[in-house]
This record gives sequence, structure tokens and C-alpha cells, in this order.
Amino acid sequence: MLSYEEPEAYAASHVDTRQGIKMTPKVPPQFDGQSSWFEYEDLIDGWLGITTLDADKHGPSLKNALVGAASFYKSMLDNALLRDPDRGLSHFKDTLRPYFVKGVNHVLLWRFLQMFRTYRGQSEFVHWIGRFEIAQKRLLASWSDLLDLSDLPEVGTGIHGSIHR
Repeated sequence: MLSYEEPEAYAASHVDTRQGIKMTPKVPPQFDGQSSWFEYEDLIDGWLGITTLDADKHGPSLKNALVGAASFYKSMLDNALLRDPDRGLSHFKDTLRPYFVKGVNHVLLWRFLQMFRTYRGQSEFVHWIGRFEIAQKRLLASWSDLLDLSDLPEVGTGIHGSIHR
């Protein structure tokens, strides 16, 4: 009996023939654990725009699209939550993100560098504004994740912790 303590050992013992399948309206993008998690999240967002699947099938389809070293993490996903049309996608992303992104500092740096890649080029101005605003919102959200709320005083308390009246 084999013991799978590492994702690489698990991936080596499981050969997946779906490597060549690309994203379609019914097949979500695949993630192998080696490529960028942020780019994968962008692919998921793009796939959600073209998919014809019902919302309750988004999570299970994404789980089935984990290949290679990432397939090791399939067992960490809750199937009932994945089938939830409102929380399934967020459960998928929130469960797997800590294994592929190491800390809020890296997220902020990635989002900050993404702002430099939102140049207009030859695209329409209206489409570029939308891409820029999405990148800006993601950057601000990652920046706010750096705030440590435990350092803030409670509402109504002074510097020394007593309530002033």
C-alpha cells in the first residue's frame, strides 16, 4: 500500500489523460499546482462568464479539473459546500488558496504588479476601463488584508482603555 504524504507522490501515482483538454463552456480550466494560482483564479472568472453549467455544478466541476500535484487537495474540499450555488465557488477558492499562495504580502505584491500590466494597448477604451477597475479593486482588497485589526482600539475607548464621557 502506498502512502501519500506529499502531493508530488500522489501525482506521480495517478496518471491523468485530460492534460490536453482546454477550457470550454462545460469544461473548466485545469490546475496542476505548478502554475500561478492568481492566473488560475483569472481563468476561473473567465470560465464563469462563458459556462453553460448551472451554478450548483461549478464547484464539483472545478474540483474534477484539479490535476497533477493539485489533485492531492481534492479530499480537502467539502462536496456539499461545493454544490451550494452561492458558496460553492468561494469554498473552492478559499480552501485551496492557502496551499498555493503564501501570505498576504505576496498577494499584495502580485496585485500591485498586475496594475502595471493593465495597459490599454489596442483594446477599446471601455473594455480597458473595466479591466483597470477590477485590478484596482483587487489591489485595494489585498492591501486592506494587511491591516491588523487587533492593534486598533475599541470604539468609545481612549488611549488608556477607559471610556471618556
